Amino acid sequence: MTKQQIYAFMREAGLALTVYAHEPVYTMEQAEALGFAALPVKNLFLTDRRRSLWALLVLRGDVSPDLRATGRALGYTPLSLGSPERLGELLHTQPGAVSPLCIVDAPEEVELWIDDGLNLDAEAAYHPGVNDETVVLRTRDLLRELERRGRRIRYVRLAERP
Repeated sequence: MTKQQIYAFMREAGLALTVYAHEPVYTMEQAEALGFAALPVKNLFLTDRRRSLWALLVLRGDVSPDLRATGRALGYTPLSLGSPERLGELLHTQPGAVSPLCIVDAPEEVELWIDDGLNLDAEAAYHPGVNDETVVLRTRDLLRELERRGRRIRYVRLAERP
């Protein structure tokens, strides 16, 4: 989904949001340094060892998940980050720019997982498929619209690294 299509989706959905343009960011530290009054979140594109699972995990920015343990707890082989190539094929974006905004028209094979510790009522900062813009909106509003459009959402308890 292109940036223009993502913005069209948000307009059509009537989502209350604020958009910021900025220099490209590649890390959580760079994103947090921008100083937006929004909950920092991480978005990880995951796969299992067999490459039979593709999932976008949205989690709190301060969490360091143990992907191997989380995968086992969810009934999968150990999880790892999906390749940039597969991310581009399935979500039409690149590492550092992925977010749940990119999953609007993604194939059903890409699951959307939400960290059950994420504050859904807080405004959070998401990239609209590019890393030089940030959209701030309430996660609950976005998830409600995705569900209304048929996207299944799985709330997961993450195993954290010690």
